[in-house]
Parts: sequence; structure tokens; C-alpha cells
Amino acid sequence: MYAVGNSTSKVSAIIDSIGIIDATIGVGTTPQGIAWDGAEHLWVTNQGANTISRINRATRAVDGAPIAIGGGPWGIAWDGGAHMYAANRSDATVSRILIATLTVDLVIPVGLGPIGICWDGAAHMYVCNFTDNTVSRILIATGAVDLTTGVGANPLGNAWDGAGHIYVCNEGTNTVSRILIATGAVDGAPIVVGAGAWRVAWDGAAHMWVTNQGGNTVSRILVATGVVDATIAVVGTPQGIAWDGKEHMWTCNSNATSTRISIPAAAIDLITVISGSGYDIAWDGRP
Repeated sequence: MYAVGNSTSKVSAIIDSIGIIDATIGVGTTPQGIAWDGAEHLWVTNQGANTISRINRATRAVDGAPIAIGGGPWGIAWDGGAHMYAANRSDATVSRILIATLTVDLVIPVGLGPIGICWDGAAHMYVCNFTDNTVSRILIATGAVDLTTGVGANPLGNAWDGAGHIYVCNEGTNTVSRILIATGAVDGAPIVVGAGAWRVAWDGAAHMWVTNQGGNTVSRILVATGVVDATIAVVGTPQGIAWDGKEHMWTCNSNATSTRISIPAAAIDLITVISGSGYDIAWDGRP
């Protein structure tokens, strides 16, 4: 697992089986988001530098020069194919980066204050526009926004559930909205979670997991019903969350720790000290 330390401009590489840090990697100023590209690199958005750093998962080191993108980048996601997409909060745009050439090949206008971004496992990327309370849907084939959906107040993080929905964390209303991929519309009433719903991740099976940074908890939502069926207390303001491809969810917390949660038990089984205030976390795809 790779945990972003916003305050130190470093990323901590964690051996997930034992919770030991085996590398601390310097990136750009004020890193915010991190995502795996489906191959050999983790991509980190550097909000303070308006760049992306690429970490080689084999060497645990940054490869090449930073990639210049838009203003104030936050979230970043792979589209399952040839591109990475980075949400530029200050510019109200998304930068599309061609992985093969490491160049921005398209700048896409979206809503105000874009932060979270995710792929739906098929044809679209979804962008949370924090300031105007909407989600922009980008058609991967064209790079154009083809739908804008209103959600709750201050949408921040989002994720695909491995099936038919995109889950959106509404920080301002302490809720999660579910967007039905088939229609692009919000499906049902918002799901009430903890205070300050921040980010959300799928566990590869039956649940979505939400960090509530205002309440120091993680909410577990059963995908089949959309009901919260467990709440786990986490010390230290949990922010990012990710699945490790096995039996754990990992949070990164603002008190410079990362918490490992057993999926079967819905309980914490390990806490690791990381470098800096934890902001986002990602798996590198390795067993």
C-alpha cells in the first residue's frame, strides 16, 4: 500500500502483510491523490506544484521529471486503458494524460471545484465537483462531458461498486449518493453515514467503505441493500481509503498513521505510522 503524506510531501510504501514501511518516497509539494495505472506505476497529484509524480512500484522511487498539469490537482484515476485522469480543483478542469507518452493530450472543462474522480469499469469517468454539488460524467471514447448529475452538498470522493453504481461522498451533508450507471441518475435516497464523509472504496466483494473524517469513523455499506451495516471507530481523522486486493481495507489518517481493517471482522487489526498527515492511499496491484 502507498500512503500519501500531505504535510511532508512524501509517500510511504507499506508492506501490507506486516504493516512495515519499506520506503519513504519524496514527491512534489502538497501531494493529494494517488492511483495505480494498471501496470508498473503509482501516480501522485502534487497540489502545491500543479504536477504529477510517478512512483515505480518495483524500485519504490520516482521515475522521471514531474508532469505539469492544471491548477491545484486533487483526485486521480486510471480509465482501464491508455489514460490517467487528474481533477484540477483550481481550474475546474480534468487533465487527461496519455500513459505511453506522459503528456497531457486533453483538458476537459467540468464543474466547479473538482476533487474526486473514478472509473465506472466501462465507458465513463465520474468527477465530483465539490463547489457546485454535481458530478460530471466523461465519455472515455471522446473525452467530453456527456452528463451532469446533482448530488448532495460538497461531493468529495467517489468509487465504483464493481456492479451498477457509483458511490459519491457528500461531505456537507454526511451522506453518500448512489448514481445508477445505466441512467446516470441518483438512485434512491442518500445513505446517512458519519460526519464529514470524505472518501469511499469498494472491497472487491459485497461492501463499500466510507471514511468519515469529521467523526473519526469508517462506515461499511452493504452494496446489495445500500444500508450501513457496520461502523468502525478510527483514531486520527481518517481520510483516504483503499482495498489491498486481499482481506483488508486501509485508511490513511491525518495523525500520520494508516489503519488496517479486517474485511471479514470489520475491525482494526493493525496501525502503522506513516510520513506526514495521511491524505490518500492506494494499492499497487501486486499480490
